[in-house]
Amino acid sequence: MAIDFHEAELQYPVISTTVAHEKGWPIDVRVGRHTSTALQILEIWSGDHPEKAVVLSGVPRYTEVVEKGTGAFLKDPKTAPDGKLFYE
Repeated sequence: MAIDFHEAELQYPVISTTVAHEKGWPIDVRVGRHTSTALQILEIWSGDHPEKAVVLSGVPRYTEVVEKGTGAFLKDPKTAPDGKLFYE
């Protein structure tokens, strides 16, 4: 049985305290979702393949990114050593 995406969305609404803006979700929400998804995929894969487990640390999950903002996890380009920062 095929389920139309919009039909499924109506049947199983996502409850969120973050509201999408007219131009899409805020960057912090998107980054948090991406980091949490990637970490979850690697955790499951590592559980299935313990001999090839991927171990990461210091990667923020959704809640931390939304609370602190994406910028909290980026380096200040003003502090980069000469020759290490390139502009396109």
